Amino acid sequence: MLVWLTMLLVGVVWAQEAPEGSEEAAEAPTELVVAISPFSPFVTLDDDAPQGFSVELWKALAEAQGVPYRFEAYDNVSDKLAAVRDGTAHVAIGGISVTLEREQTVDFSLATFRTGLDILVRNEQAGLLSLQTLKAAATPGRVGIIGGFFLLIVVSGHLVWLAEQGKEAFSDRYFPGVFEGMYWAIVTASTVGYGDKAPVRWTGRAVAAAVIIVSLPMFAIFTAELASTLTVATLETSISSADDLKGRTVGVVGGTTGEASVKQLGATAFPYPSATEAVNALIEGDVEAVVHDAPNLRELKNQHGGDDLVALGRLFEPQSYGLAVQQGSELREQINQALLAVHESGQWDAIRTQWFEGDLGQ
Repeated sequence: MLVWLTMLLVGVVWAQEAPEGSEEAAEAPTELVVAISPFSPFVTLDDDAPQGFSVELWKALAEAQGVPYRFEAYDNVSDKLAAVRDGTAHVAIGGISVTLEREQTVDFSLATFRTGLDILVRNEQAGLLSLQTLKAAATPGRVGIIGGFFLLIVVSGHLVWLAEQGKEAFSDRYFPGVFEGMYWAIVTASTVGYGDKAPVRWTGRAVAAAVIIVSLPMFAIFTAELASTLTVATLETSISSADDLKGRTVGVVGGTTGEASVKQLGATAFPYPSATEAVNALIEGDVEAVVHDAPNLRELKNQHGGDDLVALGRLFEPQSYGLAVQQGSELREQINQALLAVHESGQWDAIRTQWFEGDLGQ
């Protein structure tokens, strides 16, 4: 009996002390580790201190919560999220898209920014005519019609030159006589008829009549086909929306929502370690377009491509960015309350105006 009473007493004492020990283990950290990675204009790393929209927003949130923190730099989003999962970092900030896959391993705050994917192309792929455009349009049928018209000009030039031998209208020498005849055939076929060259003999005039009868419909077909060729070629080689990406080679950042979207559109995705490398591949002509988050893509276009690159500005696949914390962390609710306070105070709008312009997101 004494033994049982002793065991019961020990159990009661342990039960009373256990919660106190648990509370000590669950104490909030004295300093939050905030994981960041380069993603301008949200996070830009330099020698002095991190800068960007997300950095300024976090400073406002930390002030609202009254918590100390320090930034810890990582190479990319995947590394940041891994640090949050294993507890190395308490929160990850930047342009982190909220996805179902990520939500299964970390918890996200309310949206800090909403935007979408954009497409970056070279100028000649944005609808401008180029040698590549003409090559794409050079089908056998179109080449045959255009070649037939020029054959008509060559034959007509020879016939009128032969018919007008001995007259002053055309030179009796083969060169430049034949070229004069071809020049006359072109202006006659196009109904311009400058009058500086005209057949004198009846045989030459008969040739002229035949040329006019045959060339008028032929010239109409030629001009129509030429216009159609250029129009179709421009449409076939230009990229003006996400629908035009099907069958194209597109640079993306590996493991991002951009890569998944490009594959769904039927394009061939070429993953790169960073958006900067993808843009450089576009400049070198290794890919036909780059798909990435609109704000970051616009920033890289201004930094590397200038007027040689065009950001289409037709956003698709809406993206919501959030702050990531460990699953079940109480920080999530604290951050959400701070976000609401920052929005209601107008600080969020002020920070957005400082870093963004136009329709890149909200």
